[in-house]
Amino acid sequence: MNNTNIHTAHCDVWEIQDSTEPLNAAPPPEYAPDTAQYLTSIRPVYDLLGRVMAQLAGIFLLYLSSQQRELPLDHSMFNLAQEQLDGCEEQLRALRIPHQARRHHSLLSDMCKHLQQASKRIDSIGTHQRNIFGNTDTRLLMRQLNKAQRCFIATSEPGAHLSPVDFSHACCSCGVSKGV
Repeated sequence: MNNTNIHTAHCDVWEIQDSTEPLNAAPPPEYAPDTAQYLTSIRPVYDLLGRVMAQLAGIFLLYLSSQQRELPLDHSMFNLAQEQLDGCEEQLRALRIPHQARRHHSLLSDMCKHLQQASKRIDSIGTHQRNIFGNTDTRLLMRQLNKAQRCFIATSEPGAHLSPVDFSHACCSCGVSKGV
């Protein structure tokens, strides 16, 4: 067995999807029609919230690893994350929510709120802190990002293409699963 973490040349992960084929964005038929419509409508919001979470966490990581202890908030990634977060909030409010999806929608709304709070904390972090790990804002920011991640995982629905990670393209999955 090949224990490398690199996909082999004959692995199907390298196959490029035909761009003329439509993406199968509709959930499987086992969902009630109104729930299926909701899940199809929520997918772009779900994906965008995941990207915003990654952007904010990345900015925070830059701050934690910075020698200067400064957080460049004029960074285009931060501005884009804030704009996308505002758009997510609007889209969440505009959706028609079937009874079966109320908890799902509530968790996504909570995730949005946690990310908004994280964004505000990033915006409020001072540039003259000596011990960033002892700072209250830093600890609270880590908690908000953690809460957002928990909501993201809790709202995953792989059957509806709502998944934080697609393990089918993970490194070395071809070698393990196909016995290469």
